[in-house]
Amino acid sequence: MSQQTMTRTLAVDLRSSRLGFAVFETPIRLVVWGKRAMWADSCSALIAQLIRRFDVSVVVIRGIGRGERRDTQRVRKGLRAIRTVARRRSTQVVPLGEKRFRNFSRQYDRYTKFEIDALMAVVFPNLTSILPRPRKCF
Repeated sequence: MSQQTMTRTLAVDLRSSRLGFAVFETPIRLVVWGKRAMWADSCSALIAQLIRRFDVSVVVIRGIGRGERRDTQRVRKGLRAIRTVARRRSTQVVPLGEKRFRNFSRQYDRYTKFEIDALMAVVFPNLTSILPRPRKCF
């Protein structure tokens, strides 16, 4: 039986005052995840620590176009800092646009936030404990 090469991917969701992250391993396994309340433009130390600690080979960031809601100066600085840290560690950075993410979730007939969260809980069972209840229509 041949040994599969294991790659680790760091996914980063950057907002102006908080950062969410997850480290995945192939074949699909969630290694660690979390969120931090921090300014986007001061995230480089955390990203460098995650890349170094988990030996990440790919960093996935959300591609933000001009004029989008998340397109702020602070987020742009944070994305530049992530690219700089990754370049220093010879780690590939892949931007994932909103359209590609939406197409992926629609492929599985998931349209709402809860449906997408439920799909992630099926794929990664250790997330079921934090899955919120569905909203009630009042």
